[in-house]
Amino acid sequence: MIHLIYNLIFRLAKFSMKKGGSIAVECHDCGIRYALNRYEPAISFGGKTLRSEFPWHVALYRKYHTDESPDYICGGSILHPKVILTAAHCIYNETYSAIENATFSVIAGKYYVSWKRKDPGEQRFEVLKIKFPETYVGFTNRYAEDIALLELNAPINITSAIMPVCIDWNSKYLVEQLSTIGTIVGWGLTENNTVSDELLMANLEYIDFIKCRDRISEGFSFFITSDKFCAGVDNGTAVEHGDSGGGLTFPRNTTNNKEQYYLYGIVSVKDVSRNNIAAFTDIRKHLPWLNKTLLSITEPWLFEKSCPPFSPNSFSLEQCNLNGTSVDCNSGAKLGTKARLHCKSSYYTGSPFKLYTEAECSAGLKWLPLPESCLDCGKRYRFNRIQPLVKFKQRTVSEYPWHVALYDKGKRLDDLSAICGGTIIHPKAVITGQEDIYYRYLQRSNFAL
Repeated sequence: MIHLIYNLIFRLAKFSMKKGGSIAVECHDCGIRYALNRYEPAISFGGKTLRSEFPWHVALYRKYHTDESPDYICGGSILHPKVILTAAHCIYNETYSAIENATFSVIAGKYYVSWKRKDPGEQRFEVLKIKFPETYVGFTNRYAEDIALLELNAPINITSAIMPVCIDWNSKYLVEQLSTIGTIVGWGLTENNTVSDELLMANLEYIDFIKCRDRISEGFSFFITSDKFCAGVDNGTAVEHGDSGGGLTFPRNTTNNKEQYYLYGIVSVKDVSRNNIAAFTDIRKHLPWLNKTLLSITEPWLFEKSCPPFSPNSFSLEQCNLNGTSVDCNSGAKLGTKARLHCKSSYYTGSPFKLYTEAECSAGLKWLPLPESCLDCGKRYRFNRIQPLVKFKQRTVSEYPWHVALYDKGKRLDDLSAICGGTIIHPKAVITGQEDIYYRYLQRSNFAL
C-alpha cells in the first residue's frame, strides 16, 4: 500500500486547484545550521531540534476561504529569497490534474507549526506562482518528477536564522562521497502517531536506487522511479504524514572548516508496509529544470521575446520607456519599448540640429528605424611612423583622417590641379575656405575631392 506523506485521501476530497533559477542572483550564505535559543522539543527517534537550527526549512499552508485559518500541509526549503522548493503533490489536485484551487502561504523561521502561534522573527508570505514539470501527473505516472517551485509575493529577508539551503548546481559533490547519513526536518507524525507542534528532525541513511528496490515491498518498488532514491534506518525513524516537501540534506565541510548542508532529496512517497523506508525526489535528476525554472522567476527577461541590447561602441543609451514608464533595456527590451540614444564623446550625428536618435522595439524583434551611425571625429591615426625630412614634418598616412584635398578639374578626367584643402564635417559635406574657390570657380562641377 502506498501512502503519500501528505494525506492523499484528505487531499483528494478537498483539492480543487487551478494552474496558477547556478544560481542565486544575490550572494547569500547557505545551508548553515544555526540555533538562536535552545529548547527541549519532542523527539521522533532521530533527535532534538533547536529553534532556527535548520534556517532553510519553511512551512507551507493552504486555505480555501477567506474566513478560514490556513492549514499546514507540507514543508519546503528556501532556494532563493523569492523561491521555495517543495514536492509537486503538495499543491496538485489528482482529481482535476491541476494546481489546487486554494490560496497558499509560506512561513519562514517557523518552529511551532500552528498558524495562529507566531514565532519570534518569522516571516510570512503569499505564494504568487507555482511551477512544476509539465509531465508530473501524480499517481498516474507513479509520482515521478514530484518537484515544484513556489514564487513568493516578496523576497525573504535573509539572516543567519533564515537562509537558503545549498544546492550542488555543478554536481561537484556526489552524495555517495558525502556523509551517508542525511538530515530531514518537519512537523510530521511522531512515534505516538500524533502531529508534532514543534519542528522535529531525523537522521536517515541514503539508499541508492538499485539497493532501494531490493529492500522494499514489490508494490512500493513500482513507485521508485528513475528520478528517486530512498532513505531510512532500522530503528523506526522515518518520515511521516506532514513531512512531505521537506528536504533531505547532507553536510559537507568547506575549506574554512564550516559545515554546510546540501539538499539532495525532497520527501515524496513512503512504503507504509515497511515504515522505515521513504522515497525522495532526486534533485540531481532535475537540475536542468530547476536551473531554467529558477531563472524564469528571478530573471524573467531572459525568457521574454525582446529586442537585443544596443551594441555599437559609438552609442550611449540615454533612456528607455514602455507605455510611459521608464524601463531598463541594457539587456534587451520588450516590444513597444522606445529608446533614446546619443553619440558618445568624440562621436557625433553629423548634424548640428540632431543631438540624439530614437528607435522602437518593433515586430520581428528589431529596433526600427535603425539608429543612425554616430560618426567618429577628430582622432589622429598612425599607420606607421616616418621621420621628418624637412622643416615641415612629413605626416603618416591617415594620421589626420578629416583632411581632404580640393582639386580643379581640367578638360580631361586625369587633369586635376590641387587648389586648397578642406575638412570633413559630414559624410556628404566638406568645409573649406570661400575666397579661393568662389571668385576663381563658379561651377560646382569644376571640383573634385
